[in-house]
Amino acid sequence: MVGSRDPSGRLGRVSPPPALGRLRRQHRIGAGAFATVWLYRDEDLDSAVAVKLLADNWTGDPAIRERFLAESRLLRQARSPHLVDVFDIGVTDDDVPYFVMAYADGGSVADLVDPAAPVAPEVLVDVVAQAAEGLAALHAHGIVHRDVKPANLLLTHDSNGGRRVMVADLGVAWAAGPEVTQAVGTPSYMPPEQRADTADLDPRADVYALGAVAWALLAGRPPRSPAGPDDRVEPVGRWRPVPPGVEAVVQRALEPDRARRWPDVRAFAAALREACEGRTVLLPPPPPVRRRPVSPVRLAVGGLVLALVAAVATLAVVLTRGGDDPGDGTAAYRDAAVSYVELLQQDRCEDALLYADGGSADELCASVHHSVAQRLDTSGEIRVEMIGEDRARVVFVDQGYVEVVRGDDTLMRVGYVSG
Repeated sequence: MVGSRDPSGRLGRVSPPPALGRLRRQHRIGAGAFATVWLYRDEDLDSAVAVKLLADNWTGDPAIRERFLAESRLLRQARSPHLVDVFDIGVTDDDVPYFVMAYADGGSVADLVDPAAPVAPEVLVDVVAQAAEGLAALHAHGIVHRDVKPANLLLTHDSNGGRRVMVADLGVAWAAGPEVTQAVGTPSYMPPEQRADTADLDPRADVYALGAVAWALLAGRPPRSPAGPDDRVEPVGRWRPVPPGVEAVVQRALEPDRARRWPDVRAFAAALREACEGRTVLLPPPPPVRRRPVSPVRLAVGGLVLALVAAVATLAVVLTRGGDDPGDGTAAYRDAAVSYVELLQQDRCEDALLYADGGSADELCASVHHSVAQRLDTSGEIRVEMIGEDRARVVFVDQGYVEVVRGDDTLMRVGYVSG
């Protein structure tokens, strides 16, 4: 956690009492700028608990004290199995607020970030899905976590012996007030808007951070912070081989423009599951955009090409196979055609490059493919005709068609577009 004001210079210092009622202090678990967490043992129940105490340098600030205790109340109110349980709150003899939480005996997701090997797909999906449920519970109460990272996703064992992920440490969430004068969070997991203005955040900031957690689990290291607010995190596939569909889903969560990310953490988790299972994943709905004017030169060139080649062009689109099907195996072909056309209609040519085979965004926006796409209505009647074992014609009735060819095990290619 970075950028918090520390008026006394004693960052995170705290003096925990050796006993809190029947609880006996064991050792420190972790520390931050606002609080320290210690392991205590309940002697009567013979069980371990975690006790979070406000740092000494903040105990004299009434607003910080109140928000610290508000964290415990919020965790109680949200009542999600994927948020840390709070059992009790109190104040020490030295007037230090604290609350008692469940102890995570399985470490944290940080222990799963392995430089030697990526996590198994089923583990990745499980961790992200459970973390998303905890974050969704916070978002339902109007809280943005602001510091989602592997170390703040604790692991414990459920009653069946399985892994349970619990979102912890809302310190940055409640600390983002006037007392904090700089951006707070962890740089590798922090979205651009959080670096610029902590007052203007919404749950999509946590979508970005959870995407960065997935990136770290796949790469075995945290992502590098982009150089500028409009720069993208480098694709995880540059570090380790990752299925194209999985990489595309993770990179979508890490979009610098939050309007282009997955709309919420559950949508991201669901898309990641589908991609890891090899199913078709559709992009989130495009944000409203203003069409840029088309130059006369571009129109003239496009018109000439259309006249010469009857608006037929070769394209390449990458999309994962499978997905929910009407039973005849045509859904993936239809989805590939519709997704690509809609991206071009929205002038999202850079996004379309996620599916295109080479070229630049400017070239794609100036191409005949872009011109044809403007005339196709994806909300109208669409018919899919199989014209070969691995080839389909997606017909936009009375408008034009897109031919889609199934490539290897993970690729769909759009062969021709006509309109």
